[in-house]
Amino acid sequence: MIVEFKRPGREDYSSERPVEQVITYVNSLRENGSIKDKDGRVITSINRNTSFIGYIIDDLTEGMKRSLLGTVVNRPTSDGLGKWGFEEELRTYVDVIPYEK
Repeated sequence: MIVEFKRPGREDYSSERPVEQVITYVNSLRENGSIKDKDGRVITSINRNTSFIGYIIDDLTEGMKRSLLGTVVNRPTSDGLGKWGFEEELRTYVDVIPYEK
């Protein structure tokens, strides 16, 4: 699970795209092949079949909505407050959850 917090009310995403950040983290974890705890012990092995869930905690401002264009995160949640999507090749589900939720 990856959790990415963004500043509430943010509009400018010209220098970063949160969904791409989550995907970059997933790729980095896959390249490393494992996750270690603070003492260096291997907690879990990661392989190409490992599934990930990415949560982006952020207000769904117009800027955030623009940053989601062209990504897999394009479906509204059942309550209409957030967005979600699934990157099948990476086995990664991404959910944008607004602070109000």
